[in-house]
Amino acid sequence: MNEKQANRLNKTRDELLDELKKQDHLLETLSTTQDPDLNEYQGIFDFSPMPIIICDSQGKTIKPNAAFCKMLGYSSGELTGLTYKNFTHQEDLTEDNRLFAEVQSGLRNSYVFVKRYINKDKSIFWVRINLFKLLTGNDGSWHCIAIVENISHEILAKENLNAAVNDAKKANKSKTDFLATMSHELR
Repeated sequence: MNEKQANRLNKTRDELLDELKKQDHLLETLSTTQDPDLNEYQGIFDFSPMPIIICDSQGKTIKPNAAFCKMLGYSSGELTGLTYKNFTHQEDLTEDNRLFAEVQSGLRNSYVFVKRYINKDKSIFWVRINLFKLLTGNDGSWHCIAIVENISHEILAKENLNAAVNDAKKANKSKTDFLATMSHELR
């Protein structure tokens, strides 16, 4: 094994250890809920076809589910520790930051927001994010859970519909202009 392979192996080991520590922390946090159905809920999170992400109170990723990882093209280890700002389109950050700050300050406990994400291969797509605050301890500490839906197909359908409506309006105006010209020439 050469030095480059050894360094890569050490980096991977360190990433795995960090991931295990974060998952242990999350499980410890979730276990404080005293919920007897925790395993059932964990299965819902892990195997949901809907992308779900758990973040801390600063917006840093604690745990993404497999569907969230697939949607963005990153592994769980790559996403863990990143904030929503790392994969939110620049033009949507101002409003997203405002909404998240309202959750942080206690002004609101949840929000729904349509924005653009940028995945690992740098392609942009539209999502509807449903974010809510989840208290994790008696001390007022909390995490956010965001359920995300890729709505690019809805946005594209809306754009196509608007284009069709505009084309129909142009055709109607051309028809009206033509009829007015013909009517004038026939007189």
